[in-house]
Amino acid sequence: MCRIVCYGMLFISCFFTAAAQPRDSITIYFDIGASHLNSRSIKTIDSLVYNDILAPGRKVGIIGYADIIGSEQSNQRLSTLRAMAVRDYLMKLDMDSSNIEWVTGKGAVNRPYNKAGYPEDRKVQIVPGGFGRKKSAVVATKLGDIIRYENGAPVIDVNAVEVNTVFKLDKVYFQMGRSDLLPQSLPMLDALAMFMRDNPGVKIQVEGHVCCADPYKIVGNKRVPLAAGEKDTAQYAPLSDLSTHRATSVFAYLVYRKGIEASRIKYVGYGVKHRLIDPEVTDADRAANRRVEIRILAK
Repeated sequence: MCRIVCYGMLFISCFFTAAAQPRDSITIYFDIGASHLNSRSIKTIDSLVYNDILAPGRKVGIIGYADIIGSEQSNQRLSTLRAMAVRDYLMKLDMDSSNIEWVTGKGAVNRPYNKAGYPEDRKVQIVPGGFGRKKSAVVATKLGDIIRYENGAPVIDVNAVEVNTVFKLDKVYFQMGRSDLLPQSLPMLDALAMFMRDNPGVKIQVEGHVCCADPYKIVGNKRVPLAAGEKDTAQYAPLSDLSTHRATSVFAYLVYRKGIEASRIKYVGYGVKHRLIDPEVTDADRAANRRVEIRILAK
């Protein structure tokens, strides 16, 4: 009987705390400035495990947050420590670490400044079943996959590409956090330039993408998280600037170093707008999202 009552109470609690959150997340609250679980939070997690809501063998996602009290750096650290505290407690309850998808804390929830802060933002969201991460339905073919070599020279068959096809510029690298091309990028860009010289009808668009931040828009001089449905129209800065600058670097190399007509190349930066994997959980996810692609506009 107790089990049924407890389950019902948890269900009601989860329904209200998760109503505005993705994927039926369950909220664990923390004391102000604290990263350790309080007795109430421990009882909540114990009940989740007891009622098999967090069951062995089932994936679980963990996301930490903080309120606006404190600096950006301290809030980022606090939200991360909160997520780690929940992870560590679940492991003490014999949950296998391989089933715990842990995400770096998200820092402070963006709200108007309030000296007292917002108790409801001192939290960790637990997502039973994991994040259900989205992967792009279309993953660009690597340009290197369609290059063949004749007498040591790279050749791309124009018949192997179609208009509006997107190719990832694999082996194109930039300085960390900057748009400067690294020397090891040049062979791939030289192959692309040779392809364009050999096929003067080809026109392309260079598309830059970056990783490692949540999308947001700028309202006035503040960052504001995106609401549902805004992902296709939001502005991303300064990450959109970095992705645009990287696309521009490819454009500049092709035009000013390799002599391709500027009228044949467009460039655009999408920031974090078109992630291949969302949310980013691992370094591999972030590496997949951090890329430069070319789109065939004409041939």
